[in-house]
Amino acid sequence: MKEIKFSIIMPTYNDAETIVNAIESVVKQEYDRWELVIVNDGSTDDTLNIVNNYLKTVDFKNIVLLSKENGDQLNAIKLGAGHITGDVVYILHSDDEFSNDQVLKRVNDVLCENSIDAVIPRFLPIINENGERKRVIKVNSYKNNFFSGNCLSCK
Repeated sequence: MKEIKFSIIMPTYNDAETIVNAIESVVKQEYDRWELVIVNDGSTDDTLNIVNNYLKTVDFKNIVLLSKENGDQLNAIKLGAGHITGDVVYILHSDDEFSNDQVLKRVNDVLCENSIDAVIPRFLPIINENGERKRVIKVNSYKNNFFSGNCLSCK
């Protein structure tokens, strides 16, 4: 099976407290065909310094840090999109993180094995038989009705 290259765009604004965890959730992925484009959207806290210091401690040539004046999240994503080279784009906000080190591998497998164009997971709250609140993940997949064509890397 051919492997997809993931382009992960991480827009950030004033997320100094969470951004390192978000970056590390990417760096720790067992699947290694990814690039991370972090776009600082004019943060006024210590986000930019924290990211710069973090990047000095890791040896990843596939992480790019961009900065722009504060605008909005969409413009930060658009700026990041101009710097990607992957087959699939994933937006990971700087206050979110991947749930485990297998996320990109699983998405690669699902996209290629099923020849689908998009995977959109979401967590749904449920209450079990003991009245405890839990979260389950529901995954919607789309083929030829959401995007045109098939996964180019999987042909």
